[in-house]
Amino acid sequence: MEIFPELNTQRLKLRIIRAQDIPSLVKYGNNKKIANRVLNIPYPYQEPDAVFRISSVHQGFKNKVRYAFAIIFKETEELIGEISLHLDDSKDTAQLAYWIGEPYWNKGIATEAAHDLCPNAMSKIQHHKRFF
Repeated sequence: MEIFPELNTQRLKLRIIRAQDIPSLVKYGNNKKIANRVLNIPYPYQEPDAVFRISSVHQGFKNKVRYAFAIIFKETEELIGEISLHLDDSKDTAQLAYWIGEPYWNKGIATEAAHDLCPNAMSKIQHHKRFF
């Protein structure tokens, strides 16, 4: 697939991360609690880190090995986190990963995002051996 998919839930939009998301990536990603739990998020997290992240996300999609979605809170149209699938064809496995900005913790955001992403991805795997 050449076009990155966009998914919608009741409160969220899942889409590719864009340059316009840099301020929100820095705002929510610059959190020691998140950096301590997510391997590829440094602390402090600054604009060059967000730019690198966006490049990495687009490269992962191009190579069909990583599908990282911006989690957009529809109420504010702001990126509040990410959810991603990392494929390992050699082991025929996928890993689900996510991070959510601290103000949105314990609100079911990750659960809602995963609930929508996983069934969509699984149906693609069963039929095409690729997520998207």
